[in-house]
Amino acid sequence: MYSYIFNLDKQVWGQNDLDRKIDLLNELVFQTLDYDINKSKFYINEIYGILNYHSYDKGKAVCEANQAYMMWYTEGKQNEAEVVLKSSIDKLREIGEGEALAYALVIKAFFSLNVWKSERVLQLANEGIQLLKDTESSLKAWYHYLFGYYYLTIEDLAESSLHFMKAENIFNALRHEMGVGRVYSGFSSVHFKNKNFKEAKHYAEDALHIYEEINYSLGVARAKYDLAKIEIIGGNIERGIKQLEHSLLLKRRSSHPHAIVSALIELGKAHTLNNEFDPAELYLLEAKELANKIHCEIKLSKIEKALADVYLDTVF
Repeated sequence: MYSYIFNLDKQVWGQNDLDRKIDLLNELVFQTLDYDINKSKFYINEIYGILNYHSYDKGKAVCEANQAYMMWYTEGKQNEAEVVLKSSIDKLREIGEGEALAYALVIKAFFSLNVWKSERVLQLANEGIQLLKDTESSLKAWYHYLFGYYYLTIEDLAESSLHFMKAENIFNALRHEMGVGRVYSGFSSVHFKNKNFKEAKHYAEDALHIYEEINYSLGVARAKYDLAKIEIIGGNIERGIKQLEHSLLLKRRSSHPHAIVSALIELGKAHTLNNEFDPAELYLLEAKELANKIHCEIKLSKIEKALADVYLDTVF
């Protein structure tokens, strides 16, 4: 358990104020969803255990937002998650809880970014971060991280880098190792798009080192994925495929369907480059099946293009 989570966890069990305890548990759910899904489920159960005998509308609404995030991110239940998340946001608007609303909005913005509703991302993120004007919390850092990835998707790389830097400064001040690693992964992606592969590799390796230090397996999978793409574009396709296979293995163990789809697509593309069309097709068809199941529109067009390349090369 890395230090930021360890310190939060320590605060929870020494906390007698039940409202504050629920707030801390909710933050732990959010911070561990990507890190250790079993811990997230444990913290959610603790929250509902308290709510069985203690009424706290804000805490319950935030917990619902966390549950929606879990349903979407780890189970691929997009439609159900949208309903639960909308209910949570509506309740928090009604209660008038600014920071809690910002928390639910960042989840909605991440959701929108990943299902290709990018026109909503900026609106949600701007609304949410305005509610955090006077704080330098981990939540504000995640907003800057979100902005960084939003601008990365529309290839405004200068604006993307600026927000990643802001996120990095806050995460460093908080000793939030996972957050710093995620920012380094973001910088790696910026440099990759800029075709500065040396710097992209440098940041991916720094991210990998952090992820290994804190035993963050999905992070290791992400870093291996980034390094594999760099190897492949440098002509080291076999080495890239090995990195991608390791990444896919870790992602399967973590049970994060969106991450699994990304690895399957890259493996399909890598095998196509290597003129290995049978495994390429198998990986891409698996990716298509899973992407359809979790309604991942952003990935489906990439899969169709990659499959077209397989069939075109097979014909010729």
